[in-house]
Amino acid sequence: MGVLTLDVDGVLFDCNPAVVSEINRRLGTSFTINQVITYRIAKSLEVFDERVTEELVSEIFDNLIRVERGSRLLPLEGAADGLRELLEDDDELVFVTSRDEKKWGEATKFACERSFGSVYNDIVFTGVGRSEDFTDGMINGYKSDTLKRLGCKVHVEDGLHFAEEVARSGLSVVLVDQPWNQKRSNYETYGNTGR
Repeated sequence: MGVLTLDVDGVLFDCNPAVVSEINRRLGTSFTINQVITYRIAKSLEVFDERVTEELVSEIFDNLIRVERGSRLLPLEGAADGLRELLEDDDELVFVTSRDEKKWGEATKFACERSFGSVYNDIVFTGVGRSEDFTDGMINGYKSDTLKRLGCKVHVEDGLHFAEEVARSGLSVVLVDQPWNQKRSNYETYGNTGR
């Protein structure tokens, strides 16, 4: 028996297109998801319009997740069927997210249950991430620490910085093809995770 782990945002749910759509609605812009070439939406789009700030993106994300309980977040096309195909009979499937459980836990669980039903075994909230200004290194440990504790055999991820950290720890990782993880140079802000 093995544990297959999947990130939530950008792997199971198409969060960034919903955020970009809301930015366009609020600001009267016409950004596309292909313009989001870094993991941080604001960093990608602020070069085109300085009104796109981390605060705006955080407010929109919070509204999409917590206030609307993820009702506008759609699972990636074919995600549920793909999960079923990936699993072997005795495998466990665990969703692992960096989302803050206190802030977004209830809504995340609701959206996962609504979209994936009984396909998965658990959702783990790591709280792992970078400090607000990205200068203090990782907070709450490393994603790979959580994955190892779960007995992960393969992790599926959309964040290049997390995928690299997981791979450096010796775990197998699959990087989902997304516009924001195409070039290593787009991750200069994240620097070396120390592993």
